[in-house]
Amino acid sequence: MFEIDDATRRTCSVVRQYFESMELDYDLPKGLSTAMICMTPRSGSTYLGSLFRENGLGDAKEHLRVAGNQMRDFVKQCGAKSYGDFIRALVEGYSSSNYFSIKADWLQFRPFYHFGGFQKYFQNAKFIYLSRKDILSQAISHFIAGQTGYGHTTQTKDSNKFELLQFDYKGILAEISEIQSRAKAWEMFFSLERIDPLRLYYEDLRDNPAGTLTQIVAFLNVELPKVPTLDTEYRSVETHLNHELRQKFIGQFRREQLEVGRHQSNNPTKS
Repeated sequence: MFEIDDATRRTCSVVRQYFESMELDYDLPKGLSTAMICMTPRSGSTYLGSLFRENGLGDAKEHLRVAGNQMRDFVKQCGAKSYGDFIRALVEGYSSSNYFSIKADWLQFRPFYHFGGFQKYFQNAKFIYLSRKDILSQAISHFIAGQTGYGHTTQTKDSNKFELLQFDYKGILAEISEIQSRAKAWEMFFSLERIDPLRLYYEDLRDNPAGTLTQIVAFLNVELPKVPTLDTEYRSVETHLNHELRQKFIGQFRREQLEVGRHQSNNPTKS
């Protein structure tokens, strides 16, 4: 995932088409602090980004997202001609209290990295790495979101899609593999660039947002309002379906392991 593979080349080629020039012809304003939330899918990053926004730490959104034409549409809207113009528009439109923040998963970040954006704009940024302790639940959440199109409480939930969703053991296995691959790429990036991020977990953010925000404030060395905002438009979207798929997955996994064990017992390796 860290190597420059065909998928990376294709994504970079798409991004190049958005601009007349890939020049980084913009310098960040003096005194502007920067932070990046590095995440894996379904780790609570949208809620964390909204906490940043509501507490004056910059509107941390997925500004580098190519999927869904999100980046392309913003480039058209702001009229950016160069990659540097794009960064300028983001800083001018989404900074707050002299703080500019962004969030991205590895697939979104790698074109920014390959085009020199990290070296130019985030070399001295504070990095926060948000992941989940329970990767199986994370994979199931990503599987459900992909199948139903429902990932956030701000979206309209189509109950029919939930009712029709079928258990897919191999599909969830693939989600686990993809999440692990992206996490591995982040770890390689942190190691190569000698970055020691603040490591946060979805479970702690969900259960104790005030404590998590306290950690962030200490890490960023900033001050918040006397009464920080914790309630935003985002909530956990887990339902009974998440639990049902988890139990089915664990059941099939255990059956397959037992089957392997029985097969080996019936066919012992000759010494």
